[in-house]
Amino acid sequence: MPRPDPEQRFRLVADFEPTGDQPRAIAELTEGLRRGDRYQTLLGATGTGKSVGYDEPVFIVERRGDTWVPRVTAIGPLVDAHVEQRACGAAGETVVVDAPDCYTLAMDPATGQAGLFPVSAFTRHAAPESMYRLQTACGRSVTLTGDHNLWVLRDGELRLIETAEARPTDYLPLPDQLPTPAEPLTHLDTLDVLQSERLFVHAADAVLSFVDAQGTSAIAQPMQAVGIRHPYSKLYELRDTKHPHRGGIRVHAFRALLQQTENLGGAWQPDLATVGSHRPANRLPARLALDSSLLRFIGLYLAEGNSQRRSVILANQDQGIRTEIEATLQQLGLPFSIRPSSDFQISSTALTRLLGTLCGKTAGHKRLPPFWPALSDAALGALLQAYFDGDGTVGHAREVSVTTASAQLASDLLYALLRFGIWARMRRKRKRATNSDHAGAWYYQVSISGQDNLRRFRDHIGFSMDRKQQALARQIGGPGNSNVDVVPIRGMDLRRLRN
Repeated sequence: MPRPDPEQRFRLVADFEPTGDQPRAIAELTEGLRRGDRYQTLLGATGTGKSVGYDEPVFIVERRGDTWVPRVTAIGPLVDAHVEQRACGAAGETVVVDAPDCYTLAMDPATGQAGLFPVSAFTRHAAPESMYRLQTACGRSVTLTGDHNLWVLRDGELRLIETAEARPTDYLPLPDQLPTPAEPLTHLDTLDVLQSERLFVHAADAVLSFVDAQGTSAIAQPMQAVGIRHPYSKLYELRDTKHPHRGGIRVHAFRALLQQTENLGGAWQPDLATVGSHRPANRLPARLALDSSLLRFIGLYLAEGNSQRRSVILANQDQGIRTEIEATLQQLGLPFSIRPSSDFQISSTALTRLLGTLCGKTAGHKRLPPFWPALSDAALGALLQAYFDGDGTVGHAREVSVTTASAQLASDLLYALLRFGIWARMRRKRKRATNSDHAGAWYYQVSISGQDNLRRFRDHIGFSMDRKQQALARQIGGPGNSNVDVVPIRGMDLRRLRN
C-alpha cells in the first residue's frame, strides 16, 4: 500500500461547527501534535472516561528489578503509585502516565484467547456522578463508567458494546485460568511487611562487621541521616553482649540505613537477623522461608484465627491440626499458651503485626496475603488446603464450599482458585446466630461444583483431614456434566459442529 505524501494536506469536512469549549480543545490537541506528545487527553462530558472504580481489583504483572511480580491489587492505589513515581501529562483533573513493564490479562478478540498484554498507560480522573455496577450470575461484579468497552456474547456472537448497553441475557468472556509465575516467590521480606510498625531489627553482627571494615565514621553519618540521633551510643549498645536487647534499630530506620550503606557494604545477611520487640523469644527472622508449614499456618489463621493487640488467637479442635500448629510455632521459636477454651495464644508482637498486616485482623477484614499470586502452584495449594481444612465443608449436593464474613477474602478465593482452572461461584447471604439477639450480618459463600472443578480441587488442593478428604472422594464420580460454565450457542452453529 503506498504511503501518503507527508507534505500532502487534507481537509476535514463535517456538517457541524465546533461549539462551547471544543475550539479550545481542538487547538490544544493540535499544539500537542506539533510538540510530538505521545498521549493527550480530550475532556468530554463527565462520565466519559471509560474507567473502572477506584477499589476494583485488577490482575497485574510488574517488573521489579530483574523479576516479574504478579499481584491482584485495587486499581486506584496502583495508578496513584505510578503517578507519584513518573512524569505524567495532565489536563484539568485528568492525569495520564506511562506504564512501562506492566502487563495484564486481556482477550485477543481475533482469536478469543486470553493472555498477558502490555499496559501502555494509566489514566486517572474524578469519578462521575453515576457509574454502573455489573454483576454476573456467578457472583462476580465490577463498577464501570457507562461508556466503558465491554465484550459480551450475544446471539451467539462476540460483540463489543458500552457498559450501559449490557443486558441481563448477555454472557461475559472471562479468563478460565491465571498464569503460574515463572520465578515463584520462596521467601518473605519481613522488614518490608513490618516497615510501618514500632518494632526493632536486631542485626548487631552485620552492623559491627560493616564498622570493622569501613570505620565508625562510615556508619555514624548514615545513622544520623535515618533518624538515629546518637549513633555512637547506639554502637555501644550493639557491642553490649550483656544486654543485647538494647541494640535494636527501628524497622523503618534500619531499612533506610541499608539504602544509605548499600546493604552495610555487603555484610547484611537477613537470614541472621531478627525483627520484633526487645524480648528475643518473640522475634521473627528478617527473611521468612515460605515453606509449606508457614503457608499452612497462614491458611489456618485465615480460617480460625484473629489478631489481638499483642497476641494471635488460633482455634482448632482437630488433634492432627493442633499438633501441626505446635510444630510450626516451635520451628519459628515462638512460645505459646493454651487458653481455657483450648485456643492457642501466641504472644508475639511481631507475628501479630505480620499476620494482621498480611491477612487482616478480624473475620470481616480477612484477605489472602498479597503475595499469593507469586507463589508456585504447590505453595498456593498448601495455603488454600489449610484454609479449606479449617473453613471448608463438603456438601451432599456435590460441592465444596466455604463461608466467610469478608467480601475481600471471598473475592481473593475466586481469583486464587483460577490458578488451577477451578471455576467457583460466590453468593451473599444473611446469617444470624440463634443463641443471641444480634441482628445478623452478611456473609459470602464460595462454592465449587461440577465434576471437572471438584477433580481439580482434589488434585491441586484437597484436604489434609481424612474425614473431609473421604467426603470429597464420595462426591467425585461420573461425567463432567454441569451447569457451572454454560456457553449459549446458536442452532445453526450447533448443527454445523455436529456435522
